[in-house]
Amino acid sequence: SPRSTDTNLPIGPRTAEFRLDSSIGTSEAQPIAPDGKPIFITRNEQRVYELRYAFAEDSNQPVELSLPADHLGAGRFRQIEWSSAPLRLGWLRRSTGDLVAMIHDPQEEVLGWAPCSLSGDANLNAIAVSKTPDGTRDVLYCVVRREINGQEVRYVEVQAPFYADVVAAGDPADAIP
Repeated sequence: SPRSTDTNLPIGPRTAEFRLDSSIGTSEAQPIAPDGKPIFITRNEQRVYELRYAFAEDSNQPVELSLPADHLGAGRFRQIEWSSAPLRLGWLRRSTGDLVAMIHDPQEEVLGWAPCSLSGDANLNAIAVSKTPDGTRDVLYCVVRREINGQEVRYVEVQAPFYADVVAAGDPADAIP
Protein backbone atom coordinates (compact mmCIF):
# COMPACT_ATOMS: atom_id res chain seq x y z
CA SER A 1 0.00 0.00 0.00
CA PRO A 2 1.20 3.57 -0.63
CA ARG A 3 2.88 5.50 2.19
CA SER A 4 0.76 8.06 3.96
CA THR A 5 1.77 11.72 3.64
CA ASP A 6 0.05 12.62 6.93
CA THR A 7 2.92 13.69 9.25
CA ASN A 8 0.79 13.28 12.40
CA LEU A 9 0.68 9.47 12.16
CA PRO A 10 2.84 7.40 14.54
CA ILE A 11 5.86 5.59 13.13
CA GLY A 12 4.89 2.11 11.99
CA PRO A 13 5.05 -0.31 9.06
CA ARG A 14 2.75 1.87 6.96
CA THR A 15 4.42 5.19 7.77
CA ALA A 16 8.15 4.36 7.72
CA GLU A 17 10.49 2.76 5.25
CA PHE A 18 13.40 0.68 6.48
CA ARG A 19 16.17 -0.38 4.12
CA LEU A 20 19.05 -2.78 4.56
CA ASP A 21 21.91 -0.56 3.43
CA SER A 22 25.49 -1.61 4.06
CA SER A 23 28.82 -1.46 2.32
CA ILE A 24 29.51 -4.98 3.63
CA GLY A 25 26.24 -6.62 2.70
CA THR A 26 24.76 -9.78 4.16
CA SER A 27 24.19 -13.23 2.76
CA GLU A 28 20.78 -14.86 2.74
CA ALA A 29 21.77 -16.89 5.83
CA GLN A 30 19.72 -16.07 8.93
CA PRO A 31 21.94 -14.03 11.31
CA ILE A 32 22.33 -14.84 14.99
CA ALA A 33 22.21 -12.34 17.86
CA PRO A 34 23.83 -13.59 21.05
CA ASP A 35 23.56 -10.91 23.74
CA GLY A 36 21.52 -8.82 21.28
CA LYS A 37 24.49 -8.13 19.00
CA PRO A 38 23.85 -9.32 15.45
CA ILE A 39 26.41 -11.66 13.90
CA PHE A 40 26.04 -12.24 10.19
CA ILE A 41 27.69 -13.82 7.16
CA THR A 42 28.70 -11.28 4.52
CA ARG A 43 27.25 -11.07 1.03
CA ASN A 44 30.27 -12.85 -0.50
CA GLU A 45 29.89 -15.62 2.15
CA GLN A 46 33.59 -15.45 3.05
CA ARG A 47 33.50 -13.38 6.24
CA VAL A 48 31.59 -13.13 9.51
CA TYR A 49 30.85 -9.78 11.18
CA GLU A 50 29.36 -8.65 14.47
CA LEU A 51 27.59 -5.29 14.83
CA ARG A 52 28.53 -3.44 18.01
CA TYR A 53 27.17 -0.10 19.12
CA ALA A 54 29.84 2.59 19.63
CA PHE A 55 28.69 5.34 21.97
CA ALA A 56 31.46 7.74 20.87
CA GLU A 57 30.26 7.64 17.27
CA ASP A 58 26.59 7.06 18.18
CA SER A 59 26.43 4.33 15.55
CA ASN A 60 26.80 0.64 14.91
CA GLN A 61 30.33 -0.48 14.13
CA PRO A 62 31.02 -3.70 12.20
CA VAL A 63 33.72 -5.92 13.68
CA GLU A 64 35.10 -8.72 11.52
CA LEU A 65 35.16 -11.88 13.63
CA SER A 66 36.51 -14.13 10.88
CA LEU A 67 39.74 -12.15 10.37
CA PRO A 68 41.91 -14.47 12.52
CA ALA A 69 40.76 -17.42 10.39
CA ASP A 70 40.07 -15.84 7.03
CA HIS A 71 41.29 -19.00 5.24
CA LEU A 72 38.16 -20.81 6.51
CA GLY A 73 35.98 -18.42 4.52
CA ALA A 74 37.41 -19.78 1.27
CA GLY A 75 34.90 -22.62 1.68
CA ARG A 76 32.08 -20.02 1.80
CA PHE A 77 29.91 -19.88 4.91
CA ARG A 78 26.33 -20.85 4.15
CA GLN A 79 24.67 -21.06 7.58
CA ILE A 80 25.33 -19.95 11.15
CA GLU A 81 23.74 -21.19 14.38
CA TRP A 82 24.44 -20.26 18.01
CA SER A 83 24.73 -22.38 21.14
CA SER A 84 25.25 -20.70 24.47
CA ALA A 85 25.46 -23.53 27.00
CA PRO A 86 27.74 -24.85 28.25
CA LEU A 87 30.07 -23.02 25.83
CA ARG A 88 29.40 -19.94 23.69
CA LEU A 89 29.84 -21.35 20.19
CA GLY A 90 28.85 -20.27 16.73
CA TRP A 91 28.49 -23.20 14.34
CA LEU A 92 28.99 -22.48 10.65
CA ARG A 93 28.16 -24.77 7.74
CA ARG A 94 30.35 -24.24 4.69
CA SER A 95 29.55 -24.83 1.02
CA THR A 96 32.19 -27.57 1.07
CA GLY A 97 29.89 -29.66 3.29
CA ASP A 98 31.91 -29.33 6.46
CA LEU A 99 31.53 -27.63 9.83
CA VAL A 100 33.42 -24.81 11.52
CA ALA A 101 33.19 -23.82 15.18
CA MET A 102 33.66 -20.25 16.39
CA ILE A 103 34.08 -19.78 20.13
CA HIS A 104 33.11 -16.21 20.98
CA ASP A 105 32.85 -14.42 24.30
CA PRO A 106 33.46 -10.67 23.94
CA GLN A 107 33.19 -10.10 27.72
CA GLU A 108 36.23 -12.34 28.22
CA GLU A 109 37.89 -11.19 24.97
CA VAL A 110 37.79 -14.75 23.62
CA LEU A 111 37.58 -15.48 19.91
CA GLY A 112 38.71 -18.71 18.28
CA TRP A 113 38.00 -20.71 15.13
CA ALA A 114 38.36 -24.41 14.36
CA PRO A 115 37.31 -26.69 11.51
CA CYS A 116 35.38 -29.72 12.78
CA SER A 117 35.59 -33.04 11.02
CA LEU A 118 32.59 -35.30 10.48
CA SER A 119 33.03 -39.02 10.92
CA GLY A 120 33.24 -41.06 7.76
CA ASP A 121 32.62 -39.73 4.27
CA ALA A 122 29.91 -37.20 5.07
CA ASN A 123 28.58 -33.99 3.56
CA LEU A 124 26.82 -31.52 5.85
CA ASN A 125 23.50 -30.26 4.39
CA ALA A 126 22.00 -28.27 7.30
CA ILE A 127 22.48 -27.52 11.00
CA ALA A 128 20.23 -26.49 13.90
CA VAL A 129 20.72 -25.88 17.61
CA SER A 130 18.18 -26.84 20.26
CA LYS A 131 18.16 -27.05 24.05
CA THR A 132 18.12 -30.38 25.89
CA PRO A 133 14.78 -31.21 27.58
CA ASP A 134 16.17 -30.10 30.96
CA GLY A 135 17.48 -26.86 29.42
CA THR A 136 21.02 -27.30 30.75
CA ARG A 137 22.85 -27.35 27.42
CA ASP A 138 22.44 -26.75 23.72
CA VAL A 139 22.73 -29.56 21.18
CA LEU A 140 23.87 -29.22 17.57
CA TYR A 141 21.80 -31.28 15.11
CA CYS A 142 23.22 -31.94 11.65
CA VAL A 143 21.56 -33.16 8.47
CA VAL A 144 24.32 -35.23 6.93
CA ARG A 145 24.44 -36.87 3.50
CA ARG A 146 26.37 -40.13 3.31
CA GLU A 147 26.84 -42.87 0.77
CA ILE A 148 25.96 -46.27 2.24
CA ASN A 149 26.31 -49.40 0.05
CA GLY A 150 26.24 -47.22 -3.07
CA GLN A 151 23.06 -45.42 -1.97
CA GLU A 152 22.89 -41.74 -1.06
CA VAL A 153 21.16 -41.36 2.32
CA ARG A 154 20.58 -38.48 4.72
CA TYR A 155 20.65 -38.72 8.49
CA VAL A 156 19.92 -36.35 11.35
CA GLU A 157 22.94 -36.66 13.60
CA VAL A 158 23.79 -35.08 16.94
CA GLN A 159 27.16 -33.48 17.64
CA ALA A 160 28.78 -35.32 20.55
CA PRO A 161 29.59 -33.06 23.53
CA PHE A 162 33.33 -32.79 22.91
CA TYR A 163 33.92 -31.14 26.28
CA ALA A 164 32.45 -34.07 28.29
CA ASP A 165 35.68 -36.09 28.29
CA VAL A 166 37.68 -33.11 29.45
CA VAL A 167 35.27 -32.36 32.29
CA ALA A 168 35.17 -36.03 33.40
CA ALA A 169 38.95 -36.39 33.25
CA GLY A 170 39.65 -33.45 35.53
CA ASP A 171 42.97 -32.70 33.85
CA PRO A 172 42.50 -31.85 30.12
CA ALA A 173 45.74 -33.70 29.31
CA ASP A 174 44.15 -36.92 30.62
CA ALA A 175 41.31 -36.62 28.07
CA ILE A 176 43.69 -36.95 25.12
CA PRO A 177 43.82 -40.58 23.95
